[in-house]
Amino acid sequence: MENKLTLEDKKWNKLWDLWANGELESPYIEIMEYSSQVNNGGHAQFFSNLGDLKELNKVINILLNHLPKIFVEKVKEAYNSYLKDEFSDETEYLNDQCDTIFYANEKLINNMLQKYANTLEL
Repeated sequence: MENKLTLEDKKWNKLWDLWANGELESPYIEIMEYSSQVNNGGHAQFFSNLGDLKELNKVINILLNHLPKIFVEKVKEAYNSYLKDEFSDETEYLNDQCDTIFYANEKLINNMLQKYANTLEL
């Protein structure tokens, strides 16, 4: 028996396709990148994989303005610590705290992304 995708599932898949092809609009492209990187290696990976400081600052500012509030302060603290010394014990501690908050509340980000995905045309 063939499983058929719901309309919501198809739109969710389209969201990921748009992101993978670099065709997603801001702030969703940054939120998807954030979610993907943190799920793959935590905040330490997210900060270090973004490239140059100018791009990192841009992405962080977008995230701080669009992430659910529960994430904002810890991400800001971890980012500021990363800018001072990406390999410090303080930075590692703050990254771990951000990771814990992220995994405990990831559904908030997924709900936000799903709400946006539901607006996409197929």
